Amino acid sequence: MKAKRYFCASAMLFGLLMVVSALQAVDAVAIDKIRAKGVLDDDDLRTIDRFVGQSIQELVKSTDFTSVSRIRAGIVSRAGSTSESSASQYAQQFIESVHKHLAAGLEEAANIAPEELRFRATLNLLILADELGNVRLVDLALGQLDSKNETVRYWAVRCVTNPQVLKQLKEANPSDHSKLAAQIIERLKGSVDTASPETITVVTEFADKTETPQADALLLQIADMRIKKYAGWAVTDEFVDVTVLGALSDRMSTDRGNDQFGRKFAQLYSYAIQRYIANIKGGNFLSPAEKDQLATVLVETEKSFIGKFLSIQQTTIKRAVETDDYVALWQEHNRLLGDESKTGEFPEKLKFDYGDKRIYPLMLSERPEPQKSE
Repeated sequence: MKAKRYFCASAMLFGLLMVVSALQAVDAVAIDKIRAKGVLDDDDLRTIDRFVGQSIQELVKSTDFTSVSRIRAGIVSRAGSTSESSASQYAQQFIESVHKHLAAGLEEAANIAPEELRFRATLNLLILADELGNVRLVDLALGQLDSKNETVRYWAVRCVTNPQVLKQLKEANPSDHSKLAAQIIERLKGSVDTASPETITVVTEFADKTETPQADALLLQIADMRIKKYAGWAVTDEFVDVTVLGALSDRMSTDRGNDQFGRKFAQLYSYAIQRYIANIKGGNFLSPAEKDQLATVLVETEKSFIGKFLSIQQTTIKRAVETDDYVALWQEHNRLLGDESKTGEFPEKLKFDYGDKRIYPLMLSERPEPQKSE
């Protein structure tokens, strides 16, 4: 008797699952037909909304990596119409449905327990928002920038700095673009000092491509943060500074460039060189991977950024790094960036100083003795 009841319950559950799967399949088939229609009616718009809602609910509930990837791909692949005449109507309904159901999904995810499932659900929704790359979803991602989880914060930053979002901002009404870009940057400024290196890279690339005074200020803030980390012997993931130095050099190459960008660029590069020299002289405190990252910063900056301003192919730093010749590296540092006796070729060419009419960069303090574990 128990076996019979168990069989009946199992059969009912299987049937229910089949019905749910069938409904979802019908909606996928239906929406694919709608994508090809020339004019959409109210029933079509409701079908779009239902498909998006069901798909996002699946995303919230699912914990299987393969499944969530498939669900996200299914949503993203249907974000646009295949009919030119209904493209605008379809796209507007689709993204509005995504916004509505994504907002609800994030709210639902915030109340999921345990924490690991809450994290997965939130992360999947943010990855979807990033893959869709639509400015309409920016406000939802902005709400996740204060998350206590670093990975969630990273994907929230990716959503609001998405290249497609930036493109849409620039193509939109100039006043709307400026207002939203300023809002995004203001929120990003609050997270720079504690952001992970991966996040700093994404934020820097966004600020580099955003030509506003607020973006200028954000770049300078990022440069200051990295300079302080070098000065305090707390810097990590030095490879990030290729992006930071590149963004500063881009500003120096335009009419928007000013003394501050040159000054920050030269000081940050000086600290990177000084750190490399300290490693050679101070017992190789960097791991091989860390040393390679720092070497890349030195060589790439010489090749791609210094060279373009001085109009000559620079290779002295590259040769010094390859042979760990810290004497030659220090001499080239002084020639390019300056020392107590003379202005460097780089600041002289770009006509900036290091503040208070100082002609040479700040020097790193002695590296603190590593703390002994008890």
